[in-house]
Amino acid sequence: MFTEEELKELQALEDEFASADKEAFVSSQRTHLDALRMRKKHAKLGSHGLDYLVIETRAGAFAFRQPSDVELDALLNNASSREAHESYLGATIIDPDKFTAQAKFVKYPGLVDHLVTKLLKELIKSIEIEQEKK
Repeated sequence: MFTEEELKELQALEDEFASADKEAFVSSQRTHLDALRMRKKHAKLGSHGLDYLVIETRAGAFAFRQPSDVELDALLNNASSREAHESYLGATIIDPDKFTAQAKFVKYPGLVDHLVTKLLKELIKSIEIEQEKK
């Protein structure tokens, strides 16, 4: 059994976590809305996933254009270099602007690696899809 004090504590903690969960959910929905707006805004670039890609993260949504062969080679030749990762992201980012993105890269240390990994996975996927069409 719970004492009266424990029941009050239990209720207070449940309320606190429910509020935090709701805030996290609303934040993720906001990011999703921003990502969908980006997709619509940049649809003129071509096919999402092939010509450009919007990625949702806890730090917000980011839109990137397809890299050139030179940009991709520069990244792959220095795959473990943070400088190469940031250079690649800076060269291919469409939205938000480079300065806003750079501020987020500093604020969220794992963001650069997460975005590069996600972009490369999607790039490989789009290449495989294109090869299957041939």
